Amino acid sequence: MQKTSILLVIEREDAIHRSVSRALMLARYLHARLDIMFCDIAGPSMRPSSTALSSVSKDARDYLFSLRNYIIAPDIEITTNAAFEGTVAEHVLRKLQSNSCAMVIKSVSRVHDGLVDARPAWDLIRNSRAPLLLTRGEPWHPKPRFAAAVDFMNRRSSGQPLAVAQIGESLRLACDAQLDLIRVQAPDAQGEPSEDWRLQGLGRQLTIAAQRLHTIAGHAGDALPRFVAQQDYDLLAIGAADAPGDVQERGLLEHLLRLTLCDLLFVNTAQSDPQRTPNRWPDAPVSVRG
Repeated sequence: MQKTSILLVIEREDAIHRSVSRALMLARYLHARLDIMFCDIAGPSMRPSSTALSSVSKDARDYLFSLRNYIIAPDIEITTNAAFEGTVAEHVLRKLQSNSCAMVIKSVSRVHDGLVDARPAWDLIRNSRAPLLLTRGEPWHPKPRFAAAVDFMNRRSSGQPLAVAQIGESLRLACDAQLDLIRVQAPDAQGEPSEDWRLQGLGRQLTIAAQRLHTIAGHAGDALPRFVAQQDYDLLAIGAADAPGDVQERGLLEHLLRLTLCDLLFVNTAQSDPQRTPNRWPDAPVSVRG
């Protein structure tokens, strides 16, 4: 049987040491192979000609050779490859189609003057059928603290809350972490019947204690980053749609990137079957109460 892998996507401007450290940590937790894909892709006006491509390829090989010498992990199987043309999202999609990939990891792009360009990350989120982890590589607590935000982002997918919660629970088991479920109630929903019963039902289904279920009031773009920062979570799992141009959802991503330091795990459930159990990682079965 093909071994499960983690795909680490790196670019020259990324904080490589942080994303590599996180990828190695999760490869150990998930008993997975680590595939490193170096994307040295320039804009259309700067792409190399066919005569210059060999020089670019040699440069990429030298870069990957230096990276492999930097990584000391004899217990983990590691492969490397490089991509030069097209887009990062296109190469990730092709890699996922030919590989048993449990997770894609990418370093968070640098923030300049408090502004975040979420477009590259959004392209990856929309195109990745494996969970996508955006990381700053911040240290986790000795017992990691995870959260899963449910039922507020991708309302086109009725199976989204369960799918996101299951991914969070599966990762919790693999990493021996704690998991909270978070539901955001919009201000205009005040006075309407609460949907807390859905959150409580999800908690019972996944055997998550009541004190780890949270309903917070406010707009998701403000309330969620503030709550996540207050609780000092190490990782937040969140559902994402694959519809292009969704300004509201991309705006939420920008808020999360700007206002939180935790890892963000995006689960694309827009085209998944609500009745189908999402992929789980080896040695991390989800405990579901019948």
